[in-house]
Amino acid sequence: RAALLIAELSGGMLRDIVDVYPMKYEAVKIRVPFGRVNRLIGMSIDNNEVHRLLNRIGISTEDVGDDFFAVPPAFRGDLCRPVDIIEEIARCYGYDRIPARRPRALLSDGVLNVKERTIHTIRESIRRSGFHEVVNFSFMNSADLDVLSMADHSSEHRLRHVTLKNPLKQEECLMRTTLLPSLVRNFLYNLSHGVRDIRIFEISRVYIDHGKQLPSEGLNLCGLFFQDNGAVIWKDAVPPFFNVKGAIEALFEELRLRGHSMAPAKEVFLHAGKSGDIYFGEICIGFVGELAPQVIEQLDLKMHKPQVIVFELDIDLILSLAEKEIVYKQIPRYPSIERDVALIIDDRITAAGLLGHFLDYESELIEHVELFDYYKGKNMEPEKKSLGVRVIYRSKDRTLAESEIEPVHSALVDYVAGKTGAVIRGSS
Repeated sequence: RAALLIAELSGGMLRDIVDVYPMKYEAVKIRVPFGRVNRLIGMSIDNNEVHRLLNRIGISTEDVGDDFFAVPPAFRGDLCRPVDIIEEIARCYGYDRIPARRPRALLSDGVLNVKERTIHTIRESIRRSGFHEVVNFSFMNSADLDVLSMADHSSEHRLRHVTLKNPLKQEECLMRTTLLPSLVRNFLYNLSHGVRDIRIFEISRVYIDHGKQLPSEGLNLCGLFFQDNGAVIWKDAVPPFFNVKGAIEALFEELRLRGHSMAPAKEVFLHAGKSGDIYFGEICIGFVGELAPQVIEQLDLKMHKPQVIVFELDIDLILSLAEKEIVYKQIPRYPSIERDVALIIDDRITAAGLLGHFLDYESELIEHVELFDYYKGKNMEPEKKSLGVRVIYRSKDRTLAESEIEPVHSALVDYVAGKTGAVIRGSS
């Protein structure tokens, strides 16, 4: 029409018609279930009425059982999904004719499920140990991992981070793969404001990119302990590491998790001699330890040999290990007998390994084995150490006599000595 008007008014002549079109138009067939139409609109509309309404606006339809095909006209490129067709049906039918109803929704009874109760127990247990909860954004910077020396290890799973396309600020452009950098920042902020007793923890998710469509989301518990006793008269005789270890063991006791052990930590940011990975059987659920000297140097703390203890536990693994039911047993009716033994062993043998050999010995009379002493120093060879082990014996049906315990205890010590090459301290 425009070309005709131009030719008529200007006296020109039309020569050729040029049609510039990238591809041939093909009608789109959209399959729509009748049931979904009524479900989304919220009332029952007859199938014939659906056809009539759509045909009025140029949308051809075709029945296929409980569904129908809708073919929009070429000028309606906005109609490409079943919900678009259903919206046209509602519009042509008349919004004023659709009755208003209160929405229906399933309401929970307000009772926490097992997972929520367990997380609440974890949170309260750590609070009772003197820690304060902090809440941070779920973002971090690659420099945070550099401070913890993680970037030097290509196999480190914490380097598989998710990068944000639209971060709030460039300094926080990655999703957290560990909670530790956030707690270190909280620690530095409080320390710079004069706080000298810092015990903080956080429960939040971490995000690991495994190359799939979505990253894995794990729930972690992370904590940090620092106490500067340099300016006080009275000093706590308990090293900070054992304060934190005790808080973790109290948590395990409250969750009824038994049988944990510790092995030398593999984390590069922890002190090699003051740290450990926490195991239940063959499953490593986390770590606890003092920050390594190179990390302390990176943090540029203006104090002499600060001891910063950190820990991080996988709550998802803890939930899988936690007992679902409480099992009761009868209170012992008969007294126990305790025997202590101090063994000199190679420094390379861990305390957990030594206790494992005690527990491997088969005897119905052994009720409990625990470590009560460690010594390394004067009058001891450099590659040796002394570990004191307490063994508790008890019988379920009688009071034990000394004559019964002595041969069992001697056989137990001989068994462990044969496995480890240990020597009873003071025997020679």
